[in-house]
Amino acid sequence: MQPLISIVIPSYNHARYITKAIDSILSQTFLNWEVIVVDNYSTDETDSVLENYNDKRIRCFKINNEGVIAKSRNKGIQEANGDWIAFLDSDDWWTNVKLEQCLNVMSENIDFIYHDMNIFYDGEERVSEKVMRSRYLNKPVLRDLIVKGNCIINSSVIIRKSLLVHVNGMAERRDLITAEDYHCWLKVAELTNNFFYLNKSLGIYRIHQQGMSQRDVVKQTQLAVEDFIDCLSVRDELYARAFISYFRMVNRQQVISSSDLMEEMLFCVRYGTMGIKFKSIAFSIKMYLKRLIGKRI
Repeated sequence: MQPLISIVIPSYNHARYITKAIDSILSQTFLNWEVIVVDNYSTDETDSVLENYNDKRIRCFKINNEGVIAKSRNKGIQEANGDWIAFLDSDDWWTNVKLEQCLNVMSENIDFIYHDMNIFYDGEERVSEKVMRSRYLNKPVLRDLIVKGNCIINSSVIIRKSLLVHVNGMAERRDLITAEDYHCWLKVAELTNNFFYLNKSLGIYRIHQQGMSQRDVVKQTQLAVEDFIDCLSVRDELYARAFISYFRMVNRQQVISSSDLMEEMLFCVRYGTMGIKFKSIAFSIKMYLKRLIGKRI
């Protein structure tokens, strides 16, 4: 028998996007699914859009999540009937073979599936050829995710519901907003190493001005890691902190001062993995040249 896959879609004022998300599910070649939309009392046309769908597999719930999207996702997990949970943000969408491709790799030895996604820049007519690439995770997975950073896109994940229940879902902490999914993957990685990277692009990740991806997520990412840092060796802890330094450099490149850039780079060179050493040096040189050319112009 094919497993039931419960698809959790949190939404707030995304009436202009959510049709694309739901239609991509309706077009799936795999049919044994249910959709759980958890709406944060949207004030736009979301209700009207959802009312147009006459499919018993689509269920809608209202919740006041107080700006904490983890509450909406946890509500969806709670209402799910399937043994597997798939996450899909309301502004993203999937290719029509997403669920079938994931089903093909499911086994008793796999607990967590994730994949790449193409990027779509809001306002453009075509899906970009640029791909948000994930990577294979070395065991122990917890160490890899901490030392090398989060590589898992939320809208690509299919995970056993039992694991999410075991870790009490996503943390509903305000200081983890934008990193609550990463924090959850780390909790799951404490329980299992059975993560499977499906090396294909099976979805589209939308980038727009109101999206979470536009926010400064360095602090939240650092806080997510801090909850698990004690399980690392001294060297791995330094690797992890060097990665955060590099992440901070890249994420704040528009506002970071030259002196802070140098300080972060030196920390990465001193304590980072070989990959972070090279990346931080290359990025710093790129930034200095860019600013030098800008001053001359």
